[in-house]
Amino acid sequence: MKNKYTILLIFLCLISSCIYISTTPYDNSTLNFSINTDEKTNENKNLYIRENNNKTKDFENVEKANINKNNTQDNNIININSADKETLKKLPGIGDSIAENIIYYRENVSLFYDISDIKNVDRIGDKTYERIKNLITTN
Repeated sequence: MKNKYTILLIFLCLISSCIYISTTPYDNSTLNFSINTDEKTNENKNLYIRENNNKTKDFENVEKANINKNNTQDNNIININSADKETLKKLPGIGDSIAENIIYYRENVSLFYDISDIKNVDRIGDKTYERIKNLITTN
């Protein structure tokens, strides 16, 4: 008799666990979609998928070599998502190592979605940001 109750208890625990797992929502199942395009040249067409944990995956629809050929716009505003090292060095307070840090960050961590995101780069603080904020863009 005791053996029957043990088997019944194990069976009920298993069933309740299955029901709990199947009805609990998965946190990262919702993705936010946004499309970022460079409207002036229409060359930069990327699809960015941002997960709930704010990590970004970049899926390119266009060859990466054709993204924003100029790296600068008509009024000398520098696109920090596509500028090369020499272009970044034109910004006040940005030398070789900080330019390399910017390139490393956008290639290995995340693209910049807002110009204030550049403060996440190593060795760029509020003072440097205040000097360059009117000279940079992200699109």
